This record gives sequence, structure tokens and C-alpha cells, in this order.
Amino acid sequence: MAEKHGSQMSDSDRYRDSAEYCACKAREIEIHEIRTIWLIAERSYRFLLEREERLTRANGRARSGAMPITPFLDGNTFDPETKRIMGIAFEMTCTALGLTDRGDPANGIVAKRIIELAKAGERNPDLLCERVLLLLRGP
Repeated sequence: MAEKHGSQMSDSDRYRDSAEYCACKAREIEIHEIRTIWLIAERSYRFLLEREERLTRANGRARSGAMPITPFLDGNTFDPETKRIMGIAFEMTCTALGLTDRGDPANGIVAKRIIELAKAGERNPDLLCERVLLLLRGP
């Protein structure tokens, strides 16, 4: 577990520590229903950890010459906040897929899917990313 305490710990460290704690507690408990609760808590913290790490990678790419979604809008108009959200989702999705080459045709496919979902009303970058990943990876 992380050595830092309180506000010195990053969110990732807190989520990782909490997941490990829950897993440890689940191994100690013999009552099935209570063990299940600890395991659900562990999965929740692991999900938060993965989300935080995706956001951190996307933010790092945004600072280091990120690929904007704007070139892929093809005449579609969105308000500035929606463009910002789509840009975040685009970066998160590209990061998750390991897309780093601006010329990769896969970027256009990712952008198109994000734009379609945004046109349908989705405004949560996490959900935009997750839905595009599900669409691309299939069942």
C-alpha cells in the first residue's frame, strides 16, 4: 500500500489501496454474502482506478500534441462544451486503442462513432469512450 497519507496520495493510489484492502477482507471472510459485498467493492475500486488511469493518459496526450476531433466534424456543428467533451472522449478512446499516428484511418472511425453518439445526445466523455470501445471491439 502507498506510503503517502491524506491529500498527498493520488486518486489512483487511493483506488488501488482500497481495492487491495477490499480483496484482502474478502479473503478473510467466510460468510458468502459478506464476501460478495467486499468483492463488489473491490471491483468498483478497480473500475475507478482504470478510469483514472485512462483520464491521466488522455490528459498527458492532450498536453503533448493531442489529436483534436475538430477535423472530423465534417460540417457538424456543436457548442464549445460539447466539442470539448467529444475531444476528451476522442483522446481517451485513442489512448485505450493505442492510436498515436495522426494519419491512421482508425482515428476517423473513432471520431465518427463519437460524433454519432454526441448527435444522439450523449455528453459524458467516459460513456462516449466506453460505448465506442464496445462498438469497435464487438461482442
